[in-house]
Order: sequence, then C-alpha cells, then structure tokens
Amino acid sequence: MTFEDFAQFAAAQYGCRCTTVLLHHSDDAERLYSSDPDFVSPVGRKRFADAPAMAQMKAQAQPQKFEGEAEILAMFREGQKLVDTGFLCLLNLPIKDESATLQGQVNLAMPEGTLGEDGVAILSSRAQLLLPEMLRERATRG
Repeated sequence: MTFEDFAQFAAAQYGCRCTTVLLHHSDDAERLYSSDPDFVSPVGRKRFADAPAMAQMKAQAQPQKFEGEAEILAMFREGQKLVDTGFLCLLNLPIKDESATLQGQVNLAMPEGTLGEDGVAILSSRAQLLLPEMLRERATRG
C-alpha cells in the first residue's frame, strides 16, 4: 500500500482532511508525505522535544486520538490552526516493524465525532501496511 492509497481510503471512509506520514529518527521525525500540501507541508522535520503528541507516540507507540478543541490546543503547538479548520479529531497511528520497533507514524485530521473504536482499529491495521514503503524511504534517506 502506498501513502497515497492510505490517504484516499481514510478520506473516502472517514472524511479525513489530511493524512501525513512521519519517519522517526533518534531526536526528530521527518515528514515523508502529506495528502494536502496546502494544509501541512509534505517535507520538514520536527523535534520530539518540541511536539508533545509526537514525543508521547515515541514513548508509548500506541494509537492516539485527540478530539475536541481543548485536547487539540493542549497537545499541539499549531493547535489553533487545526481548530480553525473545523477538523477536531486527530488520530496518530504508530507504524512498527516486525520486531515491534516504532519506525514512524501516520497522522490524520478528521471531523469531530466520526471515528469510533472500530474505525481506529481499521485505520491502525491499514497503517501497518505502510511499513514497506516507510522502510524503503528510510533506506534512501539514511
């Protein structure tokens, strides 16, 4: 599965506004893909120390769902930009390798109230299918 395939599925099934894919490094994460480059740049890096949700993902390697204005403003430095879009459900999903080592994550911005536990499970399962593409990117980027 490609990053684009995943983004198209999330948009069609869950109304996802933007899907981003990040490759984890020791101190930061590198953006590999954005389905909406006008909303989130498809390139760039962010340090874990500067991003509470990303640091939490690195520490726990578990799906994260932030819903509603208060949760988003508390966890994201660019929270007001996210709130202003009206997409008030953010789902961050880990991508792990065969030894359960976290390689990166997929972040999705969706309408509030549209994603239940079943949706999280489906999207989590599909996100794991991105591992081969993520590992190819890691090999080319070093």
